[in-house]
Amino acid sequence: MKLWQKIFLYTLALMIAAVDTTAFFILSEVHRNMVERERNQAATEHQYLSAAISNKVVYERLKSEKVLLGAEGVQKILLDQIDSKAEGGGSAVYTDEDILLGSANCIPAEKDADFREIVRQQENCLLKIEEYNGRTYVLAGSPINLEDSVYYLYTTKDISDVYVLLDRQSSFAQTMSFVFAGIGAVVLLAVAWGLLRPLHKVNFSLRSIARGNYSMRLPIKGSPEIRELSGNINRMASSIEENVEQLRSAAEERKRFIDNLAHEMKTPLTSILGFADILRVKRILPEEERREYASIIVEETKRLKNLSGKLMELITAGSTHLEKTQIHPSALFEEIETSFRPIFEKSGIRLLVSAGDFSLLADRELLKSLLYNLLDNAVKASSPGQEIRLECKKHGENMLAFTVEDQGMGMSEEDIRKATEPFYMADKSRSRKAGGAGLGLSLCLEIVKCHGGSLSIESAPGKGTKVTVLLPEGGDLTDETY
Repeated sequence: MKLWQKIFLYTLALMIAAVDTTAFFILSEVHRNMVERERNQAATEHQYLSAAISNKVVYERLKSEKVLLGAEGVQKILLDQIDSKAEGGGSAVYTDEDILLGSANCIPAEKDADFREIVRQQENCLLKIEEYNGRTYVLAGSPINLEDSVYYLYTTKDISDVYVLLDRQSSFAQTMSFVFAGIGAVVLLAVAWGLLRPLHKVNFSLRSIARGNYSMRLPIKGSPEIRELSGNINRMASSIEENVEQLRSAAEERKRFIDNLAHEMKTPLTSILGFADILRVKRILPEEERREYASIIVEETKRLKNLSGKLMELITAGSTHLEKTQIHPSALFEEIETSFRPIFEKSGIRLLVSAGDFSLLADRELLKSLLYNLLDNAVKASSPGQEIRLECKKHGENMLAFTVEDQGMGMSEEDIRKATEPFYMADKSRSRKAGGAGLGLSLCLEIVKCHGGSLSIESAPGKGTKVTVLLPEGGDLTDETY
């Protein structure tokens, strides 16, 4: 069942229930008041008859100038008064022994012995509503003292019309309830459809988005709730579109990464397989040629080892367990300078180191890997006789700037944008010749992200490259996992 159908049916049922309940309470209250009025009137008539009988007895006694009227005279007066009451209602008289003296249309009192027994135990007038033969009566009873004798007077008043009127009013209320329910249903249906019409548009848009149309946007109009809903859906669609684009971009980057990896591994493997096969097939091979082939195999194997190591570092850098310690850049630079001295001497390149008296909290091994990769890239881009500068200085209030600057071949703007992509190399032939795989800056960027820092590149073709890494000084000594 659709929402508009549920709203329509539930509201219609609630409206009918409210109307019927209101009508029921109104009719019940009116009926109660009418019954109460009839009861009061029946009590008044009963008391009037009782007083009339008492006055008649006194009048007859005074008229006959007797001290007391006899039982026969009293009973004659009772019977006369009962007969006179027969036209307006029923009445009956019983003796103290519950013997019927006379009755006129008062069958309910004659049939209800229990009521007569209760009246015999009371001194006041008692009232009771009783049904008999499909009619409803107000039955009244009270004792009456006449000439030293006690009699019991009973009267009935037919109030069946009151209940007939209640039935008629109930039927009329039910009829009108159905009529107004029908009219209300039509109006309610139109209102529900009008109010929920914007939701149909929202539903259509959501179906379109679910089918992949993430550019779908809803107009911001209608009631405040619909405007808010439309805005949230538009924001959701925008977020989904951005996420899809990011996933698509990530998938393309992953595919390019795998393609580059396969290409990078194919070249050394082909060389290793080819020269190894030559060594296996040729039994007689000059020593010089054998050494040349073996050297090629060794170099290509080193290249594969370097490639696998860089890939492993790149994969684990984003989720590595940081073991932060207090690091002094000056001492770290001395270690790095010692490690790189043979490389710089062999390449004919000078390394200039400068570090102030600073300290920071960082993972020592990751920071060394970061600087090693930056220096390695600088060496590959430089020529003999050039200089490479490694510096650390204060940047802002709580940041340290590590800078590696060379005088090498430099990079274009496009190269700078792609420099941190895995396997990207500005000069592929030179990088491969130097044993590179284009993973160094990608790894550097991951290490910088792990430490909450940033990496920037300044370069121009033929004017060298300057890589600046900003790392926070502060932090705690607790281990962190990124």
